[in-house]
Amino acid sequence: MTDLVQSKVENHVLTLTLNRPDKRNALTFAMYQKLADAITAANTNPEIRCVLLHGAGDSFTSGNDLVDFMGLSQGARPFDENLEVMQMMQAILLLEKPFVVAVHGDAVGIGSTLLFHADVIIGTPSAKFNLAFTQLGLAPEFASSMRLADIVGIARARHILMLSEAFSGEQAFEWGIVTQFVAEDALMTAAEKACQKLVNLPARSLRDTKRLLRQGSGHADINAMIKAESEVWAAALKSPEFMEAAMAFMQKRKPDFLQFD
Repeated sequence: MTDLVQSKVENHVLTLTLNRPDKRNALTFAMYQKLADAITAANTNPEIRCVLLHGAGDSFTSGNDLVDFMGLSQGARPFDENLEVMQMMQAILLLEKPFVVAVHGDAVGIGSTLLFHADVIIGTPSAKFNLAFTQLGLAPEFASSMRLADIVGIARARHILMLSEAFSGEQAFEWGIVTQFVAEDALMTAAEKACQKLVNLPARSLRDTKRLLRQGSGHADINAMIKAESEVWAAALKSPEFMEAAMAFMQKRKPDFLQFD
């Protein structure tokens, strides 16, 4: 079986590769768990001084695997802190080392929201971001209802989140979501260069800087926001709107939300 999340440590950098290109790197529960475990372990491994995340194939990630999340909508499991995606979120929030993300192609849902918690985000012209939660009868996640507004302003955040409107890599760079914009064939070179620069800087200084930045952005409020959003998600996953969106996706048709109040 193909390893859907590949990991390697080289030159003090842990590189995590989403490796499900035939599904545009849609994230399963098992993939979330592997990411959570790898990032958590990196935090206490002195050999690792930086974490790099990217996707194989034509996309970064198309977001959550719909089959796994439809199981949640049927009450197969509770939506709580033990859920693998929640473990990954906490692992990223607790990571004290630099976190670099290289983005190309689709960056849907969590593929966009996790960027708001990264330290260096490198994008390309092919990158296409979409926080398509309302389109699925859902709501924002990973404190994106707070962090996106912090980055792009409340008016633009409303527009993006409520309309589920996609935006380009160039727009993401102009708005401050992407911190470096490079040509397609330069993505991994730029990401690795950033990682090596971070590796060669004082680790304690980077930890202190990251901690102060988190304090300044209201890190405690981020956990509260994630909890609030998760409660909405748990209810939304059991809603008829989500089931209509999921069935429409599988049947390759446009969902009909006008049937619901």
